[in-house]
Amino acid sequence: MVSTRKLWKALIIIILITPLATRFLNAPHNLQSYGLNTVSIWGRISENTTWTLVNSPYVITDDIIVESGAKLTIESGVSVRFDGDFSIIVNGTLRALGTESNPVVFISNRLQPNAGDWNTIKFIGTQNESFIMTHAIVEHAKNGITIQSAGNATIENSRISNNMISGVHVIGKCQLTLRANILEFNVNGISSDGEEVSGIDAIFNSIKHNENGIDLQARASQDAIISNITILCNEVSSNKNGVYLYIWAGSGQAYDTSLIRNVLISENIVSFNNGYGILLYSGGPWYGSIYSVFISENRILSNKIGVCLYANTHYEHTQFDVTANGNTISENSDKGLYISGGVSRPIEQGIRTNITTNSISYNGYGVLYEGDTENIAHSNDIYANAFGMNVTDHAKTEAENNYWGDSNGPYHPFLNPVGRGNSVNGDGLDLGFIPFLSSAIVVRPIAKLEADKTSVAIDEIVTFDAAKSSDDGHVNGYLFDFGDHANSGWTANSVVTHAYASTGSYVASLSVVDDLGLKSNNTAALTLVVQRALTVSIDLSAEAVGYGENLLINVHVTDESNPVSEAEVALYSSDSGVFRPTTGRSNATGDFAAVFVGFTVTERAVVDIVANATKEGYLSGQGRRQVTILPQESTSWSGFLLIVAAVVALAVLIIICLGKRRKAK
Repeated sequence: MVSTRKLWKALIIIILITPLATRFLNAPHNLQSYGLNTVSIWGRISENTTWTLVNSPYVITDDIIVESGAKLTIESGVSVRFDGDFSIIVNGTLRALGTESNPVVFISNRLQPNAGDWNTIKFIGTQNESFIMTHAIVEHAKNGITIQSAGNATIENSRISNNMISGVHVIGKCQLTLRANILEFNVNGISSDGEEVSGIDAIFNSIKHNENGIDLQARASQDAIISNITILCNEVSSNKNGVYLYIWAGSGQAYDTSLIRNVLISENIVSFNNGYGILLYSGGPWYGSIYSVFISENRILSNKIGVCLYANTHYEHTQFDVTANGNTISENSDKGLYISGGVSRPIEQGIRTNITTNSISYNGYGVLYEGDTENIAHSNDIYANAFGMNVTDHAKTEAENNYWGDSNGPYHPFLNPVGRGNSVNGDGLDLGFIPFLSSAIVVRPIAKLEADKTSVAIDEIVTFDAAKSSDDGHVNGYLFDFGDHANSGWTANSVVTHAYASTGSYVASLSVVDDLGLKSNNTAALTLVVQRALTVSIDLSAEAVGYGENLLINVHVTDESNPVSEAEVALYSSDSGVFRPTTGRSNATGDFAAVFVGFTVTERAVVDIVANATKEGYLSGQGRRQVTILPQESTSWSGFLLIVAAVVALAVLIIICLGKRRKAK
């Protein structure tokens, strides 16, 4: 029977444990709840402070404010976790200095994080303060990083992804450099807001899988400005829109003006965006201008619209508002170049563009001008588009000295009906295409693919060689597609290797790109047949054979694991000798038996016995064994010596027996 004292003890324990258990069950399900070495932190930082790896992770439980004049340094490898809708607000200076192997991490503190779990890292310091972030990971915020400061800000070698609104958001004027970052799976990779947005350099970034890659917008009741923007050597791909510069301003009054100016977009790959590859828009019901804009040496591929330029006012202090040269604008489903803006204003108000030395191909419209006047389009290759160049709504352009895809020029139903090149419209004055060029200005590279073998075994290494690809300049990049859902990616190496994991017929192909960013149009392809390979082994009854003697041979054929029957087996030696039989087929166990007859040699020799096996559906196999051939005299002397030894032994035995008999007498 349980005593009354024990019952009371049990009741007291239950009373003490119940609140603790209830508190545990109702605790927030975040990482801090389960960690023993976390540091909870909030409030103001008013003096220089370092967050160290030894104290990591740091859990933010309310806003952190770095006050003006103070510096927060975050060591490499530190993890900063936000336990709610909180921010790090930097009025002073931030140094988040990760390394490639030990980045600084800014993430949600939830076990199952989502975009928008926390707010942002915001730099609002004065021009004397700075913001440096290298080798960092920023995820699950509303805006990953917000820059609202004229102080120097640098973000490089970081991954900024899975944020609810933007990876990096800029407000107003700044001095921001974004270099070699990955910005992906945000609504916007880079975005902006404010009456004047300026001072952004984006260089060598990968900006993919966002709704908008680079989305810079300026908003004002009257005048809005986007200026001093450099977008250089980035890959902006697989977004809804790639590079998107857009002015929201004015109320339709005559005095309202918006400007996009001092913009360089150069040496980027802008591809596979579902909407615009590059859009610059400054217009609408108000007066808007675009000027001092240079779009050069980009590869603008497989977007809906490659480049769209819209402004209804020419900037009177420049001859051309936009210069586009050296670009490859190809395979954009709607338009390659779309230039518009003079429709809702008098025709003299439209944007003026200088389009030269571009390759414009495989688009819906190669170039479409809408309402704009005094444009120039010279020395371009315009070919293989559904429509080469069209003008509409009183637009005008001088389009002399272009190549239109054929030596006899573009097709025009009245002015050049024999032309077999891309079509043009107009009356010859609004779109002047004569004279035209009879050959391409820019020659595309030619891909050529070779392989060291085309019949291969499973997991056998194949060497692909593209070194014979050619160009009038230099071939700079190679893309090998191996035909088995694998490829090399773009590489500078002209020779690569690959192995196939299963049998079948595969078509490997090659594309190349030259030093101007032009891609090959031809198809360089090889068909490779991947089969199981026969493996051949040879067993011998002896390692040596003399003249006229028989050596038993057994050949065993497999596919590396299972016996192969009905394989054709052929025997031969590296010297002489007779096989009986010489050829035949393997049996159900994969075996083939034969006899090798030794031949005459004057001295000991070593020969190779070789067995080749072939069967349809398999790669041929070969086995090889060495056997020693003994000379004939060597065989006779051996017998003679045995006889002599026997005689000597017999004589010794007789002498011993006679000796014993004498002793017995």
